[in-house]
Amino acid sequence: MKNGNILDFTTFELIKSFEGYGEKFRFNKFMYLLNKELKNDGIDIKLPYCWYRYGIVVEVNNRSMDYLSLLNFNEIPYKFRSKIIKNIEIIKEKYHYKETDEINAEIYEEAPYKFQDDFREILKIVNFWKKGNKTLDNYFDNEPSYLLNLAKKALIEFPPEDFDDLYPLFLEWENYISQLIEINYPNKKIASFIDKFWFTFSKKLRILTEVNIDKTLINEWKKDYERDLLNLEDYLFNFSFEFYSNYYIPQKEYSKSEETINMDCYVLSEKYSVPDELNQNEFNTTSQNHSKSLDELHRIASKTIWEQ
Repeated sequence: MKNGNILDFTTFELIKSFEGYGEKFRFNKFMYLLNKELKNDGIDIKLPYCWYRYGIVVEVNNRSMDYLSLLNFNEIPYKFRSKIIKNIEIIKEKYHYKETDEINAEIYEEAPYKFQDDFREILKIVNFWKKGNKTLDNYFDNEPSYLLNLAKKALIEFPPEDFDDLYPLFLEWENYISQLIEINYPNKKIASFIDKFWFTFSKKLRILTEVNIDKTLINEWKKDYERDLLNLEDYLFNFSFEFYSNYYIPQKEYSKSEETINMDCYVLSEKYSVPDELNQNEFNTTSQNHSKSLDELHRIASKTIWEQ
């Protein structure tokens, strides 16, 4: 009989305690929380995990009960086994009857980027629309401005220092999102547009946040991300033709208020250190030229960042 390691034993006991894997999403959360408890108790099970699309993902789901039940765990010291079982009972008592969303919200307090938690609110709307709901009535704050405000908040919190290769595409994406919301673009199409960016972001996120992941798998993730980055660039390029041909409203008709334009300028200049002379000249928002469209502001900011 093959000897199992401490990670195998922990996985085996957790599955037994919760009567199977259950929902994979939920199991990931329990395993992550158990790993935290065990570390506080002086045990490192070398859990392989990362942050991904909807939170923590652990890489132990290839360990089936059929496989684990054939392993011999007698080589693991009893004091470790007993501590693991004790901590599983702690996790079970604390979280077993909690809603998955509540557990996930607690874990998201430890997310490495605030942008993740902010974007999670956007994904709630996306999932709402995917279920066929046509409006946000009686669920969120109703008005499209709610989603627009979330998009602007995401713009402020995006971490360009770690996602520098994705950042110019994010600026372009966020520009389109803001306009699509304001022209009442179909909800399901907005949801797909949001998903396209988020999936690409998540593939870089898992590379940056991996812990104890096999190097071969990380290399596969990097190749996957490079492909997705190119696909997103092509997608936005092709989308621009659809948008400007079918949905774009000419500048005279599509004019933001001076207050909105001022806020766009402030966000971009404060977050991305736009030079003073650019603030004075290109980002002038006086009554004389406050009708500049947001896409132009983004192009100016993007050009500035590339030149820094």
